[in-house]
Amino acid sequence: MGDDSTTDGDKTTANRRRPDSNSNIFSDGEKVLAYHGPRIYEAKVQKAEIRKNEWKYFVHYLGWSKK
Repeated sequence: MGDDSTTDGDKTTANRRRPDSNSNIFSDGEKVLAYHGPRIYEAKVQKAEIRKNEWKYFVHYLGWSKK
């Protein structure tokens, strides 16, 4: 066998860990550039939350109405 000391059990445990609550990249209210299809638009982060061990960001594209 190789020198790799990581076992399948260790990998599974690592995948189950929640991201650190302070590790989100963007904050609520922050202006960002966000993809919408192939284009990039200016947007504002409305909400950030953890879902399925990943950060999800809800954004409002600036200049777009909320119809």
